[in-house]
Amino acid sequence: MKFFFSIFPLFSLLTVTFLSQAQVMEKISITGNYQDTNLSNIFYDIENVYPVQFFYKKEWIKDMRLSIVFQEESILDVIQKLTKPYNLNFLIYYNSIIIAPEDILNQDYTREYFVIRNRQKNLFKSNNWITASDIIHLGDSTKEISAGQVVIKGVIVDQLNEEPLRGVNLHFEALNMTTSTDNAGKFEILLPTGYNLVEISYIGYETQKIVWEVSGQEEIRILLAPDAYELEELLITGETDDNNVQSVMMGITRLRPQQIENLPVFLGEADVIKSLMTLPGVSTVGEGAGGFNVRGGAIDQNLILQDEALIFNASHALGFFSIFNSDAIQEVELYKGHIPAQYGGRLSSVLNVKLKGNNGDKLTGKGGIGIVASRLTLDGPLQSKKSKKNGNTPRTTFLLGGRITYSDWILKMIKDPDIQNSSGYFYDINAKISHRYSGKGMITASYYQSYDKVQFSDDYGFSWKNRAASLMWNHMIKPTISSAFSASMGDNTNLSYEPNGLKAFTLTNGLANFRLKEDILISSIKNHNLSTGIEYVRYDIFPDELAPKGDQSRVVSESIAKDNGQELGLYINDEFTLNYLFSFSFGLRFNAFQQLGPGTEYIYPEGEPKRKDTVIDSISYSSGEAVETYYNLMPRFSMKYSLSPSSSIKFSYNRTSQFIHLVSNSTAALPVDFWLVSGPHYAPETSNNFSIGYFRNFMNNLWETSLEIYYRRLQNVIEYKDFAELLLNDHLETDLLSGDGKAYGAEVLIRRKKGRFNGWLAYTYSRSYVRIDGDNEEETINDGEWYPSNLDMPHNFNVVFNYNFNKSSIFSLNFTYRSGRPITVPGSFYMVDGVFIPEFTGRNEFRIPPYHRLDLSYTLKRNVIRKKRYKDSFTFSIYNLYARENTYSIFYRKSLTTGRNAYRLSVLGTIFPSFTYNFEF
Repeated sequence: MKFFFSIFPLFSLLTVTFLSQAQVMEKISITGNYQDTNLSNIFYDIENVYPVQFFYKKEWIKDMRLSIVFQEESILDVIQKLTKPYNLNFLIYYNSIIIAPEDILNQDYTREYFVIRNRQKNLFKSNNWITASDIIHLGDSTKEISAGQVVIKGVIVDQLNEEPLRGVNLHFEALNMTTSTDNAGKFEILLPTGYNLVEISYIGYETQKIVWEVSGQEEIRILLAPDAYELEELLITGETDDNNVQSVMMGITRLRPQQIENLPVFLGEADVIKSLMTLPGVSTVGEGAGGFNVRGGAIDQNLILQDEALIFNASHALGFFSIFNSDAIQEVELYKGHIPAQYGGRLSSVLNVKLKGNNGDKLTGKGGIGIVASRLTLDGPLQSKKSKKNGNTPRTTFLLGGRITYSDWILKMIKDPDIQNSSGYFYDINAKISHRYSGKGMITASYYQSYDKVQFSDDYGFSWKNRAASLMWNHMIKPTISSAFSASMGDNTNLSYEPNGLKAFTLTNGLANFRLKEDILISSIKNHNLSTGIEYVRYDIFPDELAPKGDQSRVVSESIAKDNGQELGLYINDEFTLNYLFSFSFGLRFNAFQQLGPGTEYIYPEGEPKRKDTVIDSISYSSGEAVETYYNLMPRFSMKYSLSPSSSIKFSYNRTSQFIHLVSNSTAALPVDFWLVSGPHYAPETSNNFSIGYFRNFMNNLWETSLEIYYRRLQNVIEYKDFAELLLNDHLETDLLSGDGKAYGAEVLIRRKKGRFNGWLAYTYSRSYVRIDGDNEEETINDGEWYPSNLDMPHNFNVVFNYNFNKSSIFSLNFTYRSGRPITVPGSFYMVDGVFIPEFTGRNEFRIPPYHRLDLSYTLKRNVIRKKRYKDSFTFSIYNLYARENTYSIFYRKSLTTGRNAYRLSVLGTIFPSFTYNFEF
């Protein structure tokens, strides 16, 4: 009885449907004479004469032949005579007749299938379908169905350079279903047979509406053309409209160069890193500070790649500009929540910058002339004729870009003699050449070089140089397996100096690196994107070298050797979709790290403070000899649960390790800082990162909102003793301490993505703490209790507002507020032999004042609508509109007359207007 009541409603529904449609079918009378004719041919003949359609699988009527005559007989009687001898049954829905074996008809062909078909039919007649640009037939045209659904696979590429496009959005309105392309530009989706309207959209490309008439399985290739105008693009929209909801990964941001230009800029230069700082979870310790901080992490905890080459110093001019030329950038990815297993070696985030250089259409140029800097970037094909061997795409393309500054003329206008005698200068160069072969692969060589020099009056100065070169080989082994190999090398050299006098000197340091990586992407497994690979990195740390400068200098030359290291990583990562509710990303990374000689390891008594006078022994290591080896296993996991098509909840866990560390006695990177590899006295830093988020879009993805909560627990965090001596110290472990860290917070983003008015509000609540509880009092800080780290800034608030008066006129506003960072101050002074000695309070018990700033910009574009090759624009910007003297640091000097005096240092304490002329062709 239970079985009867469970299936009775289904039989009732099908019976009612059959009877209502049968009444219509009864009006059709059929005449025909068939002798030893295949049943499929009889159905085909009836379809050609009468207004009906048959659906069936070929195997169900294979080898079924009949000899039969009809004379003005009802179609219902005809169908019964044709099907009954073979234990077949039929179901009528409008003018469609479903033929299937009796035992599965009611199981496989329920009303849901026909509701979808009817919805398709209605949509096809609506205005939405009228906008479709084309109808594409997929599969063969036989009248068979596979349970009403088939798998459609495909790849979407750029029409100009045939590069795969990741994250392209495919939306099927009739099905209320959306999917996106993977890293190789591929997609796979299960669709019902019949007509399907798909809307294909990708930021920066023309949206396509196409009708797919699905009859069977097929693999297709889709070309997307770049959009002619990209006026309404915003920062952080280089992904599909609902990617924040649909993607399994959380805490990932993608940018394109066009999406940065609307932001107010400093001295007319659009900047990638400063754009990132308007997002939740990304901050800086102050104006002019190099690098960036993610979720309470230090600047050295960010892995930075440019065309697969490692970057160790991402700043120009002591932090006022980043090294990335926005005109040369194709895409920027920032991972700060879930970090896939293919990335390793840092704790907090990954910044992956990809350069242009695949423009096979025609020569293009872009640049600008500003009051302190100018830039020019060219890219295009190397040959003028099309290549017949590779379709219509030129085989070889190039990129060449550069920037240069000339800011000294502004310094000469300032009345302060010290500033008039100061100077600042930098340049950078990007070069790239790409060769595509046989339509299955591409080889690319990329090179970057930059140089900076800053001098403060006649007192002291800095200069530093970055170089990075990479060779990339992307090859499609087979349609479902692709390989990405890269080899890179680079170096970063720093120099600080005092130019004159008896103490004139030069101090140099730096590091070189060599990296190999092989990544294999496998997409042959249904609903899975599997990647696996191996990575090797070699670090060579340059020695600290002190030398006299000039004939009058009495400085004695000195050199302190540093240890080297090598890192090997193996990883596997799988992203897969279980169903429309659940998506997952599983990853596992294994790393082995070795500290290498030459070097000397000093031995200290266990439990006693490490000091030079407590050394009890030493061990010397020759060049290349292993000093210490570490092994780390790092699981990665991310999950998405779809609450609705416009909302989802995500969770992620990542374990990360870091084997090299930036040693600095300041919160911002300076050229005197240096890198240190893990060794016997300082183990690799590790971090367990947890995050959970709620993502919701409104008004057809016009408004995007998100709330992310994170918690990080760190081990082996490096801190410094009070008054630590870091430079030219051959017993560095005597001034370094190791302990635990933790960081937690919440990030809120509200963003309007399109329209004349657009922008976003980003708020971050973030706390960061450190605990140093050593074996003795000398190696313990704040009695072993938790205290705020140097990067603990609880509140960070950003507002970005853009208003498009028309297609040629854009106004932008950016307001920033963040809490002051912690500092340690002297609580009292005492005098010894006529010298004032400060006595400091607990570590980081006080804070500098909060930071806030308002920037404005106005851009006027010409030749936007006209189809002219040359386009230009004028940008006027104001940085720090109300001339806020934001505090960078506070220092103290003891005065006999006034007592203890505190002095505040402001790096940019005034308003900075700028004007830039930009052009492109």
